[in-house]
Formats: sequence, C-alpha cells, structure tokens
Amino acid sequence: MRQAGRYLPEYRAVSQANGFFNICRTPELACEVTLQPLRRFEYDASIIFSDILVVPQAMGMEVQMVKGKGPVFPAPLESPEDMQSRLEFKPDVASVLSYVYEAIALTRTNIGGAVPLIGFVGAPWTLMAYMIEGGGSKTHSKAKKWLYIHKAASHQLLQAITDVVVAHLVEQAKAGAQLLQVFDSNAGALTRELYDEFGLPYLTQIATRVKSALGAAAVPMTAFARGAHWALHDLSYSFYDVLSIDWTIDPEYARTQTGGRVALQGNIDPCYLYASDEDLVAAVGTMLSAFGPTGYICNLGHGIYPDMDPAKVKVFVDAVHAYDHTQRTLRIGTRSSLLALAQTREILGKLRAARPLGAFSVVRRETLGDLDQSRHLASFGEQGIFTKELEAALLDSAVDVLVHSLKDVPTKLPAGLELVAYSERSCPSDCVVFSRAIVPRPTSLADLPAGSVVGTSSLRRIAQLKRAYPGLVFDSIRGNIHTRLTKLDTPTRDPPYAAIILAVAGLNRVSLDGRIDLVLDHELCLPAVGQAAYGIEVRSADTDAAAQVRAAINHRPTEVAVVTERALLHHLEGGCKLPVGALATLNTATNELAITARVISLDGADMVAVNDSVSLTDALGGASLDDAADDGAYARVLDAARAFGVAVADALLADGADTILTKIRKDLAADAIGHSVPSASS
Repeated sequence: MRQAGRYLPEYRAVSQANGFFNICRTPELACEVTLQPLRRFEYDASIIFSDILVVPQAMGMEVQMVKGKGPVFPAPLESPEDMQSRLEFKPDVASVLSYVYEAIALTRTNIGGAVPLIGFVGAPWTLMAYMIEGGGSKTHSKAKKWLYIHKAASHQLLQAITDVVVAHLVEQAKAGAQLLQVFDSNAGALTRELYDEFGLPYLTQIATRVKSALGAAAVPMTAFARGAHWALHDLSYSFYDVLSIDWTIDPEYARTQTGGRVALQGNIDPCYLYASDEDLVAAVGTMLSAFGPTGYICNLGHGIYPDMDPAKVKVFVDAVHAYDHTQRTLRIGTRSSLLALAQTREILGKLRAARPLGAFSVVRRETLGDLDQSRHLASFGEQGIFTKELEAALLDSAVDVLVHSLKDVPTKLPAGLELVAYSERSCPSDCVVFSRAIVPRPTSLADLPAGSVVGTSSLRRIAQLKRAYPGLVFDSIRGNIHTRLTKLDTPTRDPPYAAIILAVAGLNRVSLDGRIDLVLDHELCLPAVGQAAYGIEVRSADTDAAAQVRAAINHRPTEVAVVTERALLHHLEGGCKLPVGALATLNTATNELAITARVISLDGADMVAVNDSVSLTDALGGASLDDAADDGAYARVLDAARAFGVAVADALLADGADTILTKIRKDLAADAIGHSVPSASS
C-alpha cells in the first residue's frame, strides 16, 4: 500500500504556513510532508510530495494553486502560435526541477530503507489538457478541439511534453525513486480512437525511453489511464510493470485484459472512507479477494479527500494488512438477471457481515429458463430449468455456493448436492400490477371487464385466480420483472394485458415495490412452496462452505416452514410447474407449526385444501428454537416438520388431490395446454 498525506491535519498546518508550490520547491518541506503519513500508518510504500504540474512550469507556464478551486493557469495556451511563442520545448530538466530530486534524495535518507519511495509524473495528454483548459475541466472541450483542428500542433505539444516527462522520470530514478508512476488522469475523456492516436503512443513511449535511458538501473513503472478500461490490453504489452485501475473497473475484467503480463494496482472508491468501519472492512475484503494474492498493489482509488477522517485511513490500512490471502475464496453462483443478482448481493452482504475479511466472488451463469423466453414453462417437460446449469457448475467445482429463489428449486436435488441454509422469508404473497392505461385505476381484479387479459407465467396463480374470476382471460407472459413490466406498459399484443401477476418479494428486491397495486390475499391466491425465501445449495462434501453459509444466513423459523412445504410437495410428486400452493408458518412463542395447502385443477373448477397445525414442543424437548442443538433437538424439529408435511400431503391425496394431479399430468404430457394457459412458477 502507498498513499500521500494531503488529508492529514499536520499537512494542512504546513500548507497554510507555506503554500502548496512552495512546499513542492522546498526539499525539506516536501520531505516532511512525505514522511507524515508514514508516522501515522503502516504503509508499505511512500510517494514523494510533488505535483504533476511541475512539468508545465518547467516548460515556462505559470501555475497557481487557488484555494477551493485547485490548479489554475492564468494564461493557458490559446493557439498553436501561442504555444510556439511561449513554451520552452527543451528545458534543462535536471536544473529547473532540481528541487524535486533533492526532495527525493533527502526523503530516501530519512526513510532509511523502511519502505520504498515512489516518484511520479502526469501523462502527456493529461498535462496538455491542463495547459489548454487553464485548469481542471469536466468536458476538456478546449483541449479536445485542438485534437480535431490542430492535429499537427497537438502531436508537437504532446511530444514536447513527453520529452520533458521522460527526462523528469529519469532524474527522479537517479535521485533515488524506486518506482515511477505515470498518471493519465484525463484518459477517459477521450474516445478509444482519439486515445489510440493522442494518448497511448506517448504513454507507452515514456516507459520504453525511461527504461532504455536507465539501463541496468531501471526501476518498475506504473501507468494509470483513468477511465480508459479499453487501454488495459495494449498497455499490458508495453514496458510498464504495473497498471493501476480506477474503482469503476472490475478486477476480473482487468485480469482478463492483462493476462498476467503485469501487476495490478487499485481500486477501492475512496468515498468508502465515509462509510462505517464495518462496511469499509467488508469492502476491503471484497476488493482484495477479487484481485487475488499475487501481482497486486492496494491503494485508494485516485486519492483521499481533504475532509476524510484519518482514523478511517487506519481502519483501511489495518484491514488490508489483516486480510489472509491464503484463505479460500467462496465462489457464489447465480443467474444473471437483475433479480437474481439482487438476491445474491443480499446473501453476499450477510456473508460479509459474518466474515468482514472473508474472500468471496460472484460467478454468473445462464440457465435454460433464462435463455428460452418464448416457450411455456410447462412445455419444457423437466424440473430445474432455472437451476440445472447452476447445479452442473456446482458439481464441477466451478462454483462453491448457489443462491436460489427457493420456489424454483426442485424438491429432488442431484446426488452430491444439498440445501444447507434458508434466508429469512420476506412477504410470500403475490400481487397485481395494473396497466397504467386503465383509467380510473382498478382496486381489484373484479374491477376489470370480462375478457380482460391478465398475464402470469404460473399455473398455480392461474388455477386459483380462474376459480375466483372466471370471466378473465389468463395468458402467459415470460421474461424477467423489467421485461414483464415493459410488456404491460408498452403493449405489443392485441388485446393488451390489463394486468400482470408477480411476487411481492421479487418487486421488493429490485426496488419496484412502488408498482404494486394490489396484494392478493392468501385465501384467494396461496403462494408457491418456498416463495420469498432463498435456498443456499452446496456440495454435500463441502462442509466448510456449508458451515460458513449456514452460520451467516440460516433462519430457523423459515427453515422449519419451508422444509414442511417442500416435504409436502415432494410427497405429492409435484414440482414448481404444478398448481400447488402451500404456506407454512411457525409461531416461535407457542412452537405451533401451521400450514395451508391446496391443489387446484387447471381450469380452477376443482380444488382440495387442507389447513392443519402441529406442536413442536415435544420435539424441542424443553429447548428453545434458537438454543436447540443442530444435531439434537433441532434435528428432531426438522424431522417432525418433514413428517407433518408428508401427513398433510396424504390428507390432500385422500381428499381428491390424487385425481386432480393425475389429470394435470396427463394433460401436460399430451401437451393439451393451449397458448392462452400459461405454465410454471415464477
């Protein structure tokens, strides 16, 4: 780790007494403020106090540091003629910037070999932009205008800056800098085409020439092309040893682009220092696990802001040093939809809360249900269309943990896999979203005219709602939540959807709960087995992963409820595509486990329902649910819950569910469902 110290109160005291550029030009002061952060924190490297704009100063331009505004050029370059008349194209760098080299030599002496010292410069394009814009800029329009209408002059200016930068870096290395960094802070302001012509050639030229000039005394070099993620591949083939990336670039992407040819530096957003200590430590763990244990320098984005608390810097530094790079990275597999990723982030947050410096990564996979969005789900003729590909990756050890929406998980898992944890269940209800085109707004499905089309991709929903609203037409609607809402809001079918049915939990998870117009009562529409809970799946032999996720995520009242529901569905030989609704709840005060379950015919005409409850007090043996041992009383509770689910299933079958399910299976096998009757759970 390395960092400058302009955020420290001791630096501000020196700055107020001396002024910014006076500190830069006074070796003793530059040395002092360089050493200040090393006295406070256990950094692994230090960077000399200086500024990238000493290069334009060496070329004859005036630069002022204005409080509250930053660097200002009172007389920026106005034209190529202005450039020719005012710039010193070949300054005596060793002389005019000697104060930098004296500061480096003095600092090296004072550091005494405790940590390496870094020297730096600005890249040619970044310096050119400052020289023409007259300071910082959001658009860089003046400098970019030169690139379009003064190409020859732009190249001349960039080459002149490059020559000075090369000489400056060589002198810094000779003075004792042990690593050299080139900051192209404005790289992202250019298109790839412009950067390939006006940025990259000069940036790569610098490394080649500096290393050639230093020969056997060459030191490692770092390039930072901020915002230019597309330059990583080309830069990795240059003479730079390290590429620094900003916090908008995914480390995995950077590793892929650079192919192990260079080390990486980065890349946490410094604004994380405004967060709580817990969130900051978790973010450090995430960053370090993403970069991996080798070929990596950790730093805080593009610097630390003046109003940040130095105590937060210590939290950051200590977290980096406390991180165990030898620990296992737990790879979490998930579908790629926005909802699936939101669910995974929620689970990841719980894992990080339990192990702030744990190593985690997310691996995305597409499933058959994601890839084929046109067919009715019942027509797939198989279970697990949203889980099969993920489970294959788990069995192949490509991932270690799967995060599922539990209602999508078949009750029979592949050999070698098991569900080991269940998140606390949120609202399990279904809801209605009405078309915005309907005025006045309906307050119930009963307000819709006969023949109105309601979109849903669940046989369970359609069977129950047909029973209550036989005058409505229910039609399939596939796609993720945003796709379905788009189909509702911008209809392409005739007649259009008047409403669609979705899960409350899904809308909540993607912050679209504002679209909910009506929450369906469970008397009207009972949810799917496992709805609104997450199921976490691991390899049966992976006891380490199982222990981690169970300790961080498992919610016992939810586990008891969903184990009951899944036992019921398994005994019915049903799946998420059949019209079976069930909702179990556990009263932790009385230890009463209650369930409502129903099986409905496809047309809604026939329904068998059971409401029942059982006491788990005997199974607990006097222990509370929270205190019951996993291998003792709590195991007995889960056994009792499964047995209860089976008993309720038997009651359903005895009351006629067997007849209903036999006919449904026959109809599905014969592909008797028309396109106006959707299938499957969602």
